[in-house]
Amino acid sequence: MQVAVLLPKGSSVYVGLLNGCFDSSVVTQMAVKTLHDSGINRRFSYIGVAILCVVISGFYTLLHPGSKNKTLNSSDARSDEDKQKKMDDDVKLPKDSINITFNNDEKQFEVAPPKSVTDKEKDVSASSVSSDDVIYPPVGSIICSRIYFFHILWFTALLLRFFYFIGSVNRLMVKTLENDGQVSYFTDVMAYTMLGGMLSSFIAGQVFETQNRWFTGTMKTVIPLTVTSCLAILLSSLAFLSSTAVLYADFVVLTFFRSFVFSVNMDFIIISFPEKFMSVLFGLAFSISGVLTLTQYALFTWTEKYDGAMTHVNIALLCLSIISLLHPVLIFMSQKRRSIDRDTDNTIHCSVGSEDMKGLSTKL
Repeated sequence: MQVAVLLPKGSSVYVGLLNGCFDSSVVTQMAVKTLHDSGINRRFSYIGVAILCVVISGFYTLLHPGSKNKTLNSSDARSDEDKQKKMDDDVKLPKDSINITFNNDEKQFEVAPPKSVTDKEKDVSASSVSSDDVIYPPVGSIICSRIYFFHILWFTALLLRFFYFIGSVNRLMVKTLENDGQVSYFTDVMAYTMLGGMLSSFIAGQVFETQNRWFTGTMKTVIPLTVTSCLAILLSSLAFLSSTAVLYADFVVLTFFRSFVFSVNMDFIIISFPEKFMSVLFGLAFSISGVLTLTQYALFTWTEKYDGAMTHVNIALLCLSIISLLHPVLIFMSQKRRSIDRDTDNTIHCSVGSEDMKGLSTKL
C-alpha cells in the first residue's frame, strides 16, 4: 500500500511484483521438503527459518536511516543559510529598491514584475485552500456502500475457490495419479510453477496499467475484475477433468489466478476509494473475507461425506465463480449510467445557457 501511494505512476506494476514475491516464498517450503528428504527433521528446519526471520528483521532495522541523515541535512541547511546571509550582507541595496532573486549559480539578477508575483501568490493560496478543504465522505458510508459490499463478496468467493483448491489438491492428485511417487513429483511441479508468480503478478499489474489509456476512475477495474473471475471459472472447470496433463494446466492457471486475486483486490481499493481511508478499507476487506472463507472447512467436511462429494463441491464453487462476474458488470453499468446522466446534464446546460448575439435565448 505504501509503495502504491509513494509511486502513483506504475503503482499497479509495483503492487503486482510485491505480490509475486509472496508467491515466490514457496521456495521456503521447497527447501524444508528437500532437507526432510535428506534426513533432517522438519523441526530443525523451521527453527532455522525462525532464526533467519529474526536476523533479517534486525539487520534491516539497524540499516534503516536514522538521526545521522537528519543531522547531515540540518548541517547542510545551516551552511546554506550562512552562505545566504553573507551574500545578503555583501549586496547592499539602496532605499526603496526592488527585490532581487538569484537563479541558482547564475550571477545575473532577475527582477520579478509585481503583477506576476501577486498572480503566483494567488495561485498558491487557491491551491492550498482547495487541497486543505477536500471533503471526504465518512468512512462508515463507504463501508456500507454497495460497491464495497460487492467487492468483499467478490474477494471472498475467489479466495474460497483458491483455498479449497490448495486444501484439496493432494486428494485430487491421489485420485488422478497411480502411485505416491507421482504425487510427490507433481507436488514439486506445483511448487516450481508457483515460483513463476513474479511473472504472473507483473502481467496482472500491467493489465491495470494498460487501462489508463482508455478509462479513468473505477472504470479501469472492470476488465481486471472480469479476467480474475474468468480465471476462477477456468480453474473450477478444469477440476472436472482428471488426467496428468490437466494437472499441469491447473498449476499454471492457479499461479495466474492467485496473482490476479491479490493484485486486483489492492488496486481496486486504491483506485475506487479515498486514499485517506485506504488502510482501513484494505484491512477490513481482508478481515471480513478471512472470516467468511472459514467456510472452506465446511467444504472439506462435505468432500469427505461420500464418493462423489468432491464433484458436487466443485459444481458449487463453479457457480460461485460465475456469480462473481456480477461485481464488474454492476460497476460497468453504474459508470455507464453516470456518463449518460452527465452528458444529459451538459446538454441541458448548453441549451439553457445558449444565447444569440442580441442576447435573445435560442432554442436548441
